[in-house]
Amino acid sequence: TLFRSQISRPVNTEHVRMMELDQDRDESERIPTRVFDDEWIYTHPYDDALRGKETFGKWLVFRNYTELDSMWQLIKEHVFNGDLGAKAAKCSTMLKTETRFDDITGVICVYTAKEDIDQVGLKLIRLVGDEKLHYKTDAASLRNVYRIYGAPKTTYKTLLWNNGDPKFIFDNRYGKWFIKCTRHDNLDSMWQRIRQAAEDGVLGDVYSVQVFRSSADNVSNISVGTTEEDVEKVGDNLITIVKRDIHFKTTNMCAGMQKKIHFQWNEGKPQFTCKEFI
Repeated sequence: TLFRSQISRPVNTEHVRMMELDQDRDESERIPTRVFDDEWIYTHPYDDALRGKETFGKWLVFRNYTELDSMWQLIKEHVFNGDLGAKAAKCSTMLKTETRFDDITGVICVYTAKEDIDQVGLKLIRLVGDEKLHYKTDAASLRNVYRIYGAPKTTYKTLLWNNGDPKFIFDNRYGKWFIKCTRHDNLDSMWQRIRQAAEDGVLGDVYSVQVFRSSADNVSNISVGTTEEDVEKVGDNLITIVKRDIHFKTTNMCAGMQKKIHFQWNEGKPQFTCKEFI
């Protein structure tokens, strides 16, 4: 891949081992606050189609230990019977770990495939009654992207209840692709095509599509904001729509490192050039 983690940390090998060992493990009868010898307890849906999906990440539900057992009971039942459409779920226990949130709070992770993130999130937020939920990718967990290690952003997406009108927000606003347009281009037409592709989900995870018009030099730019996980995917799809060179730039400092990418159309044979600088 072209992109390295924002935070350079050793791979969380324990997390990898746990995921491998517990792929088919079901400990749903265990009670979280009575377990002191394992970090997690698990449950899976009975539906093999859900169990067989590729995991992208998990919705996080935090609860005080006084409420953790009852919330786990509620969520595990809806995961097992398939109501949530989740691939699996796990709940933290009383075992102390390095990445533990604090000494009074537990977390329940509800795993999904990438294509199921939104629908599972909507069902989950209605089930648990929270004002907001956060989604974290497995890739971030495997790279040890945690606040205790100094990561400024640890989650991929946030779902706000918004008084019954749920709203998704991308937390990882990593950067933007830019398409340069001259006075000879039909700027409005190109912007409409890109915006429609973003709304239809054709581009990938996009959080903004904007136009920057310039009357001084007759050059304007269309920007497409995306997450770190989907930079390449959005770039691949975008360049096939505009059929011209495009450029990417990170929008903020990430552990002191900025990235610039030049994606050449190259007569239908796109080529990446990636540069990093302090």
